[in-house]
Amino acid sequence: MRRLRIACAGLAGLMLAVPVALIAQPQPAPPAAQAAPPDYRPTIADLMVLGVQPRHIKVALGLHEQNWAYAAYETNELRNVLNRIARSVPQIDRRFDTAAMIQSTIAMPLEDLADAIKTKDMDKSAAAYAAVTASCTACHKAANHGAIVIKVPNNDFYPDQDFQPQPAP
Repeated sequence: MRRLRIACAGLAGLMLAVPVALIAQPQPAPPAAQAAPPDYRPTIADLMVLGVQPRHIKVALGLHEQNWAYAAYETNELRNVLNRIARSVPQIDRRFDTAAMIQSTIAMPLEDLADAIKTKDMDKSAAAYAAVTASCTACHKAANHGAIVIKVPNNDFYPDQDFQPQPAP
């Protein structure tokens, strides 16, 4: 019986010692820490293609269909995306103040477009849209990116969206 107690005590001691022994063993070094990839920060060119260009096109398509509510909506969205770009990318090429460029080139033509859309006058709206379009190109030239020329779109770039006015619910 005494041998059994000693054996049990020895076995219990061994069981307690094993985890301590495992902990005490030198652990392999973790693999070299890999640097986290940098956060994706879209460039002004990315934001123009993702935000401004589609809005510009959609304003034209709304105007083409004389969908005044939609054209007004997209004009406001165009203004908003330009403001967000100015906050996100304060400088163009580290040389030009983005907000100042937007304010000096496109802010007024956008206001004129919004006003023309409110009157539901197609001729005034088309002229105001042409002025917005020209101001985009003027801004690109002023920022030394004159190769980027914006024009009034001449076909439907969104075949999955109907731009005709819809009846009120």
